[in-house]
Amino acid sequence: MGSSASKPASTAPSHVWQSETPVRFSQELVDSLQSSTETDSTRANTLELHVQARVAEELKRLQAREESTLAALLEAEKNESAPDAAPSAESSAGDTLRGLGRESVAKDVAKLRERLEQRKKMREVGELDEEVDKARSEVVRCLRGKDTRPLDCWREVKAFREGVARLEESWVEKVYIFAGQILGLFVLDRATGATLQQYSAGGKEYKENIETHKHNVCLLLARSRFVAKDNRSVVTIVSPGSLLNIHFDLGPQQLPLCISRTATAGTAGPNPTIEPYTTDLNGVDQLGNRRYRDALFWFLGILGVCVLLIRILEISRAWIRHKVAMGKPEARQIFWRDNQSAWWPWIKRNVTYAPLGNKRHNREMRLSSAVSVGTLPSRFHMVLLTVYFLSNFAYCAALDYSIENKWAVVAQLRGRSGVLALSNMVPLVIFAGRNNPLIPLLKISFDTYNLLHRWMGRMVVLESVIHMLAWLITQIASDGWSSVARKISTDPFILWGTIGTGSMVIILFSSPSPLRHAFYETFLNVHIILAFASILAVCVHCKLGHLYELLPYAIGVFVIWIADRLFRVVRIIYYNYSSRGGTYATVEALPGEACRVTLHLPTYVNVAPGSHAYLRFLAIKPWESHPFSIAWTNHTCIDTVDVLPTTEKVSDSPIPKSSRTSVSFLISAHTGMTRSLYTHALAAPSHRLRTRAAFEGPYAGHHSLDSYGHCVLVAGSSGITHQISHIHRLLSEFPHGTIATRRITLIWIVRDLEHLEWVRPWMDEMLRMPMRRELLVIKLFVTRPRSAAEVTSPSQTVQMFPGRPNIRVLLLNEVAEQVGAMCVTVCGPGGLADNVREVVREVQGCGVIDFVEEAFTW
Repeated sequence: MGSSASKPASTAPSHVWQSETPVRFSQELVDSLQSSTETDSTRANTLELHVQARVAEELKRLQAREESTLAALLEAEKNESAPDAAPSAESSAGDTLRGLGRESVAKDVAKLRERLEQRKKMREVGELDEEVDKARSEVVRCLRGKDTRPLDCWREVKAFREGVARLEESWVEKVYIFAGQILGLFVLDRATGATLQQYSAGGKEYKENIETHKHNVCLLLARSRFVAKDNRSVVTIVSPGSLLNIHFDLGPQQLPLCISRTATAGTAGPNPTIEPYTTDLNGVDQLGNRRYRDALFWFLGILGVCVLLIRILEISRAWIRHKVAMGKPEARQIFWRDNQSAWWPWIKRNVTYAPLGNKRHNREMRLSSAVSVGTLPSRFHMVLLTVYFLSNFAYCAALDYSIENKWAVVAQLRGRSGVLALSNMVPLVIFAGRNNPLIPLLKISFDTYNLLHRWMGRMVVLESVIHMLAWLITQIASDGWSSVARKISTDPFILWGTIGTGSMVIILFSSPSPLRHAFYETFLNVHIILAFASILAVCVHCKLGHLYELLPYAIGVFVIWIADRLFRVVRIIYYNYSSRGGTYATVEALPGEACRVTLHLPTYVNVAPGSHAYLRFLAIKPWESHPFSIAWTNHTCIDTVDVLPTTEKVSDSPIPKSSRTSVSFLISAHTGMTRSLYTHALAAPSHRLRTRAAFEGPYAGHHSLDSYGHCVLVAGSSGITHQISHIHRLLSEFPHGTIATRRITLIWIVRDLEHLEWVRPWMDEMLRMPMRRELLVIKLFVTRPRSAAEVTSPSQTVQMFPGRPNIRVLLLNEVAEQVGAMCVTVCGPGGLADNVREVVREVQGCGVIDFVEEAFTW
């Protein structure tokens, strides 16, 4: 690679010559270079300290020499200024006159001129020392005055260096370089690129050439190649993995060597006006970074507090309503049916329940039957995400554009984007966790947090890329493209930052909805690995860069990420392993390509209605876990084992903690693990498969229907699992008068009658429960019956209809017969959920009607 490859076009080209004399190194030197373990950062620090020590030593030597010279000059001046001895009496006037001849006067004038030059030299040296002291004071003042502002002291440092260089040049008039008997050197003129002389041995024979061109000479050794570098006398030996400082014998007057940090043969040195802003905190606005980082956290904190206050009001109102309306007839719940204000229904209709547009929210947008591009956020979510994105853009753009050096502004952007990316990683990791403490605290579903997680992740990747690009642009402008690869390969600080950013970019491009849904398990495994790599890289990046103010945030992100997975492991161990054995599953293949799965846990588990859990099966892809709604729960004593409930009456006695719990799920066969599960069960004897399994949960279940006088539950296909758990809870508590519910309407939509077999054991159990006819009405819609004759209603409380239901008519009829406060819940396909949402928004002015949607859109 030639030297002109990385030099600006405006500079004169330099040339590289191969040495005609072979360069030989001792084996000891080669072994020392190859075994060096120094890194670029430690080497730079060592060289910087070495340069400082050499400069300080040279300044002391110059100062001592100056003092001795001044003392000698003062002594000489004193002697010369002493009055001449009085003429003797014998001397005549003629002798005096002869002494005033032309030759004598000329000698006196020469002496006076010599004394004047000496005094002028003394004055110049004194002025030069004052300039150096002044420049040093300016550097100290700048560094102290800008401790919390961008460090833009490169001008003062440059002036100080120039002063020191002038001080050296005032004393060092001749340069003698001894390169040894084995080095073949080319001395190049930087201005012309011409070869001055080639020498195969050291000595004083090339003294005149070096002295004549000492300001335009640079000796750079890199495998026997030497090129001009800059206007300083720089000697650098570059070897694989090491930088060697050669001490040359400069003769009676030694010149402190300026050692470059890392050099490659043929490269121009870093631009002194740009290079300081490529690394460390030079130019970084730390005060502004703290301000906008705190602004981000305050925004998220205030938002969380507002949601928490709203949830507290809702929970308090529901608790009061539950206590007051509990066990009361329909006529005593009129107060809770009517809206007590006009603004809250308006907010629910236009903000909290509103889709982004007119109707579409959870209905998937598809490019084809096999390619889904995801769903749209709600209107409230879009407002939050818009404010979040715009605020982050504003924080990144709030830079000090008044700074004259534009590279200092780029350095500010580098620091700002990096701090914001790390700050956003804190909520990013929290929202991704299954054990997110904000889920039970704010009563917000994991589906919503997952939506926020995806968009926050995109912001983190974007800010990380900006952070990387800001460094990249500055590095290229300072030292060329070739320096980028060199910095990444030799500087661990840059290397780990590149690993972190690269991992995030791969996550971004592997997470679009079509890829995520088509290859979910592959995406999930790659996502976990790259997330771990990126978080670890950020921690190491902050550690190596001595970013001790940011390091706690990076470590906190890593701890949160690890803690969530540790809690998952603890849940699995606690619920699935005990002295009574482990968890096993019974999988039954059902008509309609579905499985009824019952997990028999060795311990007692309290499962709230509407909960879900993640399941693993030892015989079917044990490394995968998938979420499924818990349809049914049965608690049995240790000495009995009941797969499904058989008693007709729920016991009034509390369930002992020593009981075992069986949880049942309904799993439709789609692709991947669910299809494999159905295939294995279908191939098993009697279509029943028994295998070891693991239960992780329960999660969610924070919506209680006990305070509502009227509950409408809409289910599509296997979505019945979520609704049946609520119905079971309400029917169990109704005879005891512990709930306010006086009317339950279940609307279940299935494709054919075979799907009724999915829940037949549980439905039979509920239909046998006491006082069920006073409370529960079931409306079944079969969309593809073999014939209309097979769809008949067995009773007034269990009605069956062929075809698709008219959701609007059904819900309007329920609103017309509303008892107390009403809650409408839906679990099923996205299109069904959007239809229910549309009608609920329409009837907000008719009374207190809440909406709860259960979805797994991730």
